[in-house]
Amino acid sequence: MEFIDLMREILSYLPPESASFVNMINGIFPWIVLTISLLVCLFGYKIHHIWSGFVFFLIGFLLGAVLGTLLPNIDIRIILAISLGLGFLGILLTHKLIKIQIFLINFLLVYSVSPDLLSKIIPANYSLLVGLILSILVGLIAVKYKYIVTIITTAYAGATSSAPIILSLITQIPASSKTLLIIVMIVLGVSVQFYTKHLSSKKKHKKLNNEAQTIA
Repeated sequence: MEFIDLMREILSYLPPESASFVNMINGIFPWIVLTISLLVCLFGYKIHHIWSGFVFFLIGFLLGAVLGTLLPNIDIRIILAISLGLGFLGILLTHKLIKIQIFLINFLLVYSVSPDLLSKIIPANYSLLVGLILSILVGLIAVKYKYIVTIITTAYAGATSSAPIILSLITQIPASSKTLLIIVMIVLGVSVQFYTKHLSSKKKHKKLNNEAQTIA
């Protein structure tokens, strides 16, 4: 749940008078992250415009929250309006800067989960640096090979983000099953995405053939 922890860390820097706003976000955020994570894992490539818009909306929303609370004696509704405004601005930017969008989304997806996983096999003080380098490389490769890399990174990030939340909600599943659950979800996510992409390409190819025959 590294992404949730990161957001809570950012929200903790808001002033005390924003407590009601912070509590509201903390209450709904895990459910939002779980829903988005499952969609990203299973349909990441198919809906990449939607989930990339969500990420940029979230960045803009949190930036607006921070900027809004810097203003003295400001009403929470104004803070919310500023946050929503910058959030929707972030969505607009995702459609204007396609290559930057692809790089940043794949970078964020990998970096949101890789340092914690790497810390299990290398010293913790190196995991952040190695995770950063790995995330940059994945982002750059994704710009060139968008289809394959995006499917793998979305399945990977969606699985590693949703598995801890699932385990915290379904207590009957032992915590020791976390790694197995992640692996199963990654395999399922990659399989579903490649299959849906194959069906989509097949339908598109059939449509083009029908149009060509009609013209002929």
